Amino acid sequence: MVTDPQLDSAAWRANLTFLVDAIYRIHPHPFYLTPEAHFKQMVNQTTISITALSHNQVVMAFARLVALLRDGHSYFAPFTLASSFYPLRCYCFSDGIYAVAAAEPYRDVIGGRLIQIGETGLTRVAAHLLPGIAHDNEMTQRWLLPFVLTHAEMLEAGGFIPDRAGAAAFTFEMPGPARQAPVQRRLLFEPVSLADHVMPPTGATIGLPSGPDLMYLRRSTEAFWFMHLSFSDTLYIQYNRVWETTQTGATLAEFADSLRAVVERHTPNRIMIDLRHNNGGDHTTYAPLLDLLTTHPTIKHSDRFFALIGRKTFGAAVNFAAELETHADVIFVGEPTGGRPHCFGDPEPVTLPHGGYTAHISRFYWQNGTPDDRRPWIEPHIPIALSSTDYFSNRDPVLAAALVM
Repeated sequence: MVTDPQLDSAAWRANLTFLVDAIYRIHPHPFYLTPEAHFKQMVNQTTISITALSHNQVVMAFARLVALLRDGHSYFAPFTLASSFYPLRCYCFSDGIYAVAAAEPYRDVIGGRLIQIGETGLTRVAAHLLPGIAHDNEMTQRWLLPFVLTHAEMLEAGGFIPDRAGAAAFTFEMPGPARQAPVQRRLLFEPVSLADHVMPPTGATIGLPSGPDLMYLRRSTEAFWFMHLSFSDTLYIQYNRVWETTQTGATLAEFADSLRAVVERHTPNRIMIDLRHNNGGDHTTYAPLLDLLTTHPTIKHSDRFFALIGRKTFGAAVNFAAELETHADVIFVGEPTGGRPHCFGDPEPVTLPHGGYTAHISRFYWQNGTPDDRRPWIEPHIPIALSSTDYFSNRDPVLAAALVM
């Protein structure tokens, strides 16, 4: 039976009906990528199975249902402010999932490869959780999976931990001494609130933490900034949020004017815009920067105009990248984007009638380029993956690749 005494099977079925009706009512094309017949089949299966599922398993079923839309802006939030998380941050590198930040007293697991949660191998845990992650493509899932791996309720729903309120065992493979095999370390993590899961000053929980050791991570929580790299005569622009102003109050129009002045004064050998931390915002705000990059002759037709992209390049940031692709001779370097060139967005929050859970359903379809563009992402011209060795050795292979061209 459903374990939450406030939400019995009838309440969850009412929630399900409400959610499905909202998807049909709000989403402009819910079956753009998923056949409607398959969606209806999953709705029926969820309806039937509710009485046999625990509260958290029903929540996971709802998240999986919305994730079927394959639209990263449409999602069912499987957590509330009362949810529990383990104070650990990981990242999916090319060679595995590694701990990149942790609260005290767990910091000595940083640098270890996560191999097991509870008594279950990580491959199996990930396979169970991935279908509940709303996504445009596989890169969205790679971006968000590490966060979900620390969500106690979802780990309990999968049977990987016995109790979301209790400690959970995470097993890591830690580097051994020089020329010796790695060693395993099993550590019990106590759950914390969502607010405590964000560990200042490392910034947003989802993604690599901000830090001083790598240039592209030093100011990753700042909306936009630039610097001139004199050793390579490169104008390096980091565009991290599609906002009208940065945190200091400077507008994007003022920012673009400053960039224009640098370009006209120095005529840099290379222009580079880094979108790897940019998971979107308000696409109506990026015109001043886009106009500069797509109309200024020094930039538009340069054979050394680079855009650095990755899994966290999402939403309005992909809209921006797609317009660069259409209107300038830009070279993309890095990973495929986490969003589609043609995407759904501007989600409407929908609160279910019972339990206080919220779904977000996209309201609009944004098209960049030709109508037949059904690419799952923007593919880099120069694909570069980030390994754990790169990261923990303070190397940025994406930036390095662009700098030698």
